[in-house]
Amino acid sequence: MISFRWEVAAEDGAMLCADAYVPAETGAFPVILTRTPYGKSAFSETAKAWCELGVAFVAQDVRGRYQSGGRWIPYSAEAKDGAATLKALQKASWCNGHIALMGESYGAFTAFSAAQSEIGRKTLSALMTLVPAMGLKKTAFTSDRVFYLGDRLWWDASFGSSRENIEHLFSAVLNKHSSAVFTLPVIDIPTVFPMQLANWRRILENEHNEETLNLESVHQPCLHIGGWYDPFVSHTIHNFKTLRKKEKRQALVIGPWSHEVNRIPAFEILHDQKHAVIPLGSLEHAWLESIWADKLYPFPEILLYVTGADQWIAPEEWPPAGTTDFTLYLREYRLSTDMPVRGENTSSSYTYDPLQPVPSQEYPSKRNEIEKRADVLVFTSAPFVRDIILSGAPAVKLWVSSTAPSTDFIVVITEVFPDGTSVYLTHGHIRTGDEKGGIRPQDVTISMEPRCHKIKNGRRIRLSISSSSFPKYARHLNRNGDQHLQSSPQIAEQTIWHSEHMLSHLKIPIENSLLERCSYEFTPG
Repeated sequence: MISFRWEVAAEDGAMLCADAYVPAETGAFPVILTRTPYGKSAFSETAKAWCELGVAFVAQDVRGRYQSGGRWIPYSAEAKDGAATLKALQKASWCNGHIALMGESYGAFTAFSAAQSEIGRKTLSALMTLVPAMGLKKTAFTSDRVFYLGDRLWWDASFGSSRENIEHLFSAVLNKHSSAVFTLPVIDIPTVFPMQLANWRRILENEHNEETLNLESVHQPCLHIGGWYDPFVSHTIHNFKTLRKKEKRQALVIGPWSHEVNRIPAFEILHDQKHAVIPLGSLEHAWLESIWADKLYPFPEILLYVTGADQWIAPEEWPPAGTTDFTLYLREYRLSTDMPVRGENTSSSYTYDPLQPVPSQEYPSKRNEIEKRADVLVFTSAPFVRDIILSGAPAVKLWVSSTAPSTDFIVVITEVFPDGTSVYLTHGHIRTGDEKGGIRPQDVTISMEPRCHKIKNGRRIRLSISSSSFPKYARHLNRNGDQHLQSSPQIAEQTIWHSEHMLSHLKIPIENSLLERCSYEFTPG
């Protein structure tokens, strides 16, 4: 392998610096390009592995990061800088014209951004994107504009505001200044948190709407890789399904991973994951060979790990064919297959105080202590008499009312073991209201994060309902208007209605034959 520094002049003259790795043999080679804000030097071992397969590898620092020139403004210049890099790569003597873009997290955004450019459509043959962080706003907000406060504080302080990563400083600073996350209004957190937050106002102020990625402009074959515990798993699935409508050569792999792909997550509660790590390098190489050399792709187009079963499946589509909704109705403290009847309690209430928020815990962990709180409603099913396979995105329809004009509702599904341990499975969030007085009884539908999970015979499921999950989400202050500009919270009485006329219910998509019908095993070696 031969490695060397490779520089590209961007459209405005800024020099973009890369490390290029080329097989030692004489000639031109197919090339994988990755553009990253996390430091190009981290890819040396990856590059070595590709060079041994006869593929050149280029890792480039994005504008303003590490050795690349220009100013670092996250998500702002990747389309133009990616296009300039592709033009230069096309002319390189060691490139044979076969070019693939590869990107993980922010790098997936850079890959899609370059792919949508004119030069990308002409020269790029394939993409491989992992746990995609799809834009400044899309990584910062839910679909109804609820702010991911904790995650964005970490990212902007650790990566978004400096030339090099300073993540190693973040935990100690946050521990020392933990009260900063409670600052109101939220937009003023940079005035009290002692690390630079260069993008905070750019993220929060409505006039800054700088999304530059249009997925409809991407037409290349793409291998989409994600994890069930990754915060962007919905983006991974959305990207796959969107691009598959235009270019059939799309592949999807979702493992039992968090944001670090092909590693067993360090969640204490998880066990029995012997098959969690797969020969991902072989799969990626086979994907590119199927496009560059017109070879048969030897893996299924869709590969999904079933958590709770330690098994992979290969359905033909997602959600899988044959999936049906299993409906459970909210009754008094329980989930039942039977609807409420006349005469029983028709509602459950709790008090939401934004100054005493429910702590965040949306990852596989025990939630029993949270479920004991007075501001969390809990509804539990009877034990299941057979195994069920959750296979899709659960949704709950709630009839709600509130003394606040606007507020949030957060739902969490847990799996309850025979010993009573309640373990997180998935969650959803909705913002509702905008009435002058309080919110009158109305129905809302909350979609949750998708999962493929086996719930074993004898276990139960639990639905918990609250109005906060802090600091994962910025708190709703129970007032109308932009929550990030407000500083005066008010307490609200929240009511969930569950009567024969207001049927609050949970729908769980299940397909119980998946393990037998779609089972897949990776060949050893």
